[in-house]
Amino acid sequence: MALASTSLAAPRRPAVLRPVLGALVGLLGFLVAALAITTTVRGVREPAAYPLLEAKLAGYAAVADRTGIVVLGTSRLYRAVDPDALEAGLAAAGCDGRAWNLAVPAMTGVEWDRTLAAIRAARGHRPLVLVTEDPLPTFPTDRRRWLPDARARALYRWSLLDDWLAEIASYPQTAEARRTRLLRLAWAYAIEQSGLGLLSERLVGTPGPAEHDLAVYRTRSRSGFVPAELDRDAPQGAPNAEPGGLGIRNAAGLAADQLEAQLALAPARAERLAGRLLPLLRSGAAVFVVALPSEKPPVVVDALYDRLAALLPGAGIGRYDARERHPSLYVAALWFDRQHLDGKGAVSFSRDILAPDLCRHLRGAPLRQAPTAPGSRSAPPGRTS
Repeated sequence: MALASTSLAAPRRPAVLRPVLGALVGLLGFLVAALAITTTVRGVREPAAYPLLEAKLAGYAAVADRTGIVVLGTSRLYRAVDPDALEAGLAAAGCDGRAWNLAVPAMTGVEWDRTLAAIRAARGHRPLVLVTEDPLPTFPTDRRRWLPDARARALYRWSLLDDWLAEIASYPQTAEARRTRLLRLAWAYAIEQSGLGLLSERLVGTPGPAEHDLAVYRTRSRSGFVPAELDRDAPQGAPNAEPGGLGIRNAAGLAADQLEAQLALAPARAERLAGRLLPLLRSGAAVFVVALPSEKPPVVVDALYDRLAALLPGAGIGRYDARERHPSLYVAALWFDRQHLDGKGAVSFSRDILAPDLCRHLRGAPLRQAPTAPGSRSAPPGRTS
């Protein structure tokens, strides 16, 4: 009887399943709570735009009737173009104009399009000069922590999902890169739309990157510009002795098929940027594209800008991506890190390099840039003084 009773008893679940089931139940409860928070507070907490960009646009709108030169791009141009220094350089070169910096860290294509539309609306029929860059990133700085970020809440709204999908689908890239970006997009929407971002705000109460960007801008900006060294959370955060060397090192580490793939995509990326800029040129606006030291191999950068110049003969293209063309720019003391100029570098670049080139372009004269000799970018620049 004892044997029969034992054989009929229900089998016990392995002990290892109990903590797993407990964790799943806990996670389900967490998601339910997060969704409840989202439902009750998202309507009043969701910003309409990236707060830093919104503040910059508000500042520009107040002076748009008398400010025709606009800088639009990522943190590269945010930290590189000092509008006051640019205006001084233009005046010294015999040109006139007021400038405003509307670049923001990791500006996305979605933000670029909407910002340009706002700029054109603010300027109306008055002349416009756009200083911009390539490539436009298709995805913002990925969120590595569950902390509140007003920019994420502004970007990952259902009303923008179609724009995001079109942006990623149209950007020339490998199939693997497109899959990665789509997965990141899905993850970002899951975090924001589930309420986990808002829940973390309630639980942690720590300002996110977007809030930090806005606080620094409000206290330290002039004409939309903040020097990198005044922002303690600026990218990289450490001086670098090799400005412009990263692209060369990346080229050396690429396999032949990887380099070939980048070269094949470069013309298509130029065509995509040209498609964004051509309507501006046709409307009578002036366009000047800035090429700063790049992470891409020099041969890829050359292919991109050669194609862009062929597609947009009416645009100016400032090639500042090689030391041989502009040695005064490649002084380590002017760089906050390998991608961003510091305040001194921004003044030097804006007043002494960009302004004369922009003035020549506005007057219809060719840019005076020394050609790069074959093989001259084979070694990264070192520290000079």
